[in-house]
Amino acid sequence: MPISSPKLRHSLVVIARHVAVLMLSLASPALSAAELLYIFEPHCAPCRAFDHDIGGIYSKTEEAHIAPLRRVNINTIHGKHVVLGNRQVDVNTDIIGAPTFILISDGREIDRFSGYSQDELFWMSLQRLLNRLPSS
Repeated sequence: MPISSPKLRHSLVVIARHVAVLMLSLASPALSAAELLYIFEPHCAPCRAFDHDIGGIYSKTEEAHIAPLRRVNINTIHGKHVVLGNRQVDVNTDIIGAPTFILISDGREIDRFSGYSQDELFWMSLQRLLNRLPSS
């Protein structure tokens, strides 16, 4: 199979992602305090696409062990305050659209990205966020 094959290229991207996540998790044992906030809006088409493509499998990935996904309805957020059960997280800037993915660690925002169009872009963007986690 030639290297230009889309199937082979996709497989190589998936393998590289798994290796990077594994290395990150081995190097940083304190990462379990991280969470990935998924800010969604119930009638948002990109949110529904994310739920269809990623939502059902995320919890089974290496990334979920580092940063479990927490769904937060955008309609419950006011300004920079996100209430998560019995605690509040203050994010760096207002959340203005859905979907928005915010990586938090120890109650503070590390980084974020907004939008969803395809799974490969999501995984690449998530890896960029995970690479920003502090190592302890």
